[in-house]
Amino acid sequence: MGFNKPHYSKKDFKTVSGYIHRIINRNNVTKLEDLQEKLKNVGVESRLLHYHNLKHIMNEMKVGKINGVYKYVDIISESKVMLECYRCEKLKTSKEFLTVHKYKTSKLKICIECIREENKITGENVQELIGIYEYLQHRYAKSLDKSMYSKFWEPVIYGKSSSVKV
Repeated sequence: MGFNKPHYSKKDFKTVSGYIHRIINRNNVTKLEDLQEKLKNVGVESRLLHYHNLKHIMNEMKVGKINGVYKYVDIISESKVMLECYRCEKLKTSKEFLTVHKYKTSKLKICIECIREENKITGENVQELIGIYEYLQHRYAKSLDKSMYSKFWEPVIYGKSSSVKV
């Protein structure tokens, strides 16, 4: 058994999550210690009150801090954040953009659909394309513009480009 890993059964999860649900709905809990104390008073086993177990259970329940108070986090609103793809210039939900972690955690500025299109046309590996665009965003972060994401293969294949605006 490793440290920092949650250890509890499905039965434990069901029991503790029911208590957490009631406590969060009835109280304005601002500190994890307050929640631990309330769970302890109800009779929850001390092994389930350890930080990593409790945080993991709360993450599974979609409970997080909103304005300093523990509440249910609205996952749907997070997915409705709209981003513009620098290639197709369409607004899409954040789920349609890859999150990359090599240089810093961020969303790519090109959507998954455009990466797949480039993969089909150029034959370049998807993972290599993701790495190229991740490095592009890192290296040119201050001077990044949409022309850097143009469909460079169009002049070669079609004799003209639809994505480069003159």
